[in-house]
Amino acid sequence: MEFPERMQLRRPIFLQEGDENLPLQDWCKALVWFGWWCRQYQMDGRRILAVVILPARRYASVFVGLGCLLAGATQFRGGFSWDDLQSLPPGTEIFWKTASHGVRYQGTILEGNDGIPGLVRVRITSTRRSSEVGSVWYFSPAKFAECLFSEECLPAEKGTAAIDNALRFHRDLGLETDPKWIWTAGAEGLIVTNQAGFREAVKGLNIAVGTQAPLPLGDVLCAAGIHDKCIAKLRLASSGRVSEHIHAPVTVLDGAAAWDQMSHVHTGNVVVLLERTEYTADVHNVLLEAAAYADEPPADIRLDIPGRFPPGVEASTFFLSER
Repeated sequence: MEFPERMQLRRPIFLQEGDENLPLQDWCKALVWFGWWCRQYQMDGRRILAVVILPARRYASVFVGLGCLLAGATQFRGGFSWDDLQSLPPGTEIFWKTASHGVRYQGTILEGNDGIPGLVRVRITSTRRSSEVGSVWYFSPAKFAECLFSEECLPAEKGTAAIDNALRFHRDLGLETDPKWIWTAGAEGLIVTNQAGFREAVKGLNIAVGTQAPLPLGDVLCAAGIHDKCIAKLRLASSGRVSEHIHAPVTVLDGAAAWDQMSHVHTGNVVVLLERTEYTADVHNVLLEAAAYADEPPADIRLDIPGRFPPGVEASTFFLSER
């Protein structure tokens, strides 16, 4: 299977386990495409439901998540701006670090500007410079430009190295990813799965493009738990403990237990990953109902669908009105 032209992935991708380089197999490519396609096409009032049946799905959500990231990065525009900072209400938690020294801060937006228009007051609540905790910084547009801001917690040195690896993977692929994308709050996808199993699947695997040096797959995925404060581009939630409404451009329901969380997903597109033994009569009946209400896919979306899927991969897709 070849990636569609619009994915712009023209360089071969390899997985490395130990000393062995393995070309990305066709079923892996199909799953990367599903993640990319469902993240690429966000439609007002409508959503994509994609159900993928596989012989085994241990690594499936990993590759779907990777596809979500590649599509989200190419669609990114802007980043956290001065206007965004000014619009935050008092009491909002904000994170930043200085460009010159890389010192990380956490603070709270304060009300008012002490009579000086164009300033935003922030009280520091946490930093390794303990003497600064409790002090107030006054941000102007010039001071804002000297720092890196986010609405999610910025990583320490080790986490920053992982983010640099993720951006390098995009460069190796030939993608022109704006570095601000990875520092801007907001995930490209949410994976509802067995979190321990997900992390175990990624552990020890490296990924490489062409002849470039391999990178840890865990770094490239930029994943963190849904309740973690740290910045992440993929969020993970446990299959049996989703107690809140899910909001993400793409939600991946990985397995039968995750399928039961479908009622929590009210926005965005959905990718369901099931092994053949998990495709029950109940699942079949839900999909029959979905088919009865589904709309015809727009013509431009059909252009990016591969001509065939690899043996062992079966898929059904539906275009549904959000309700």
